[in-house]
Amino acid sequence: MASLQEPVTGAEPETQLQFQEARARLEMAVQQLPPKQKEVFTLSRDKGLKHEEIARALNISPATVNNHLVEALRQLRKKVGPYLNITYFLCCFFF
Repeated sequence: MASLQEPVTGAEPETQLQFQEARARLEMAVQQLPPKQKEVFTLSRDKGLKHEEIARALNISPATVNNHLVEALRQLRKKVGPYLNITYFLCCFFF
């Protein structure tokens, strides 16, 4: 399964373009998150850290990490969710 960080290989040019557009929209939306939400989201999704690891790194509670992550995901879904859901489905189904 392709992730948004990986290039799409072997796909039709139109699908590759849709995937690139989805990636750009997501990256822009992540950049617009409040600083702490952005930091927690990045550590969780890009670095693969667990809630407890993020809590230790940022000197906050795991519950606060969870709150920041839930709100970040809510904001991202609100901004790019409908567009990404279609692209994600296509990429998971065909690759």
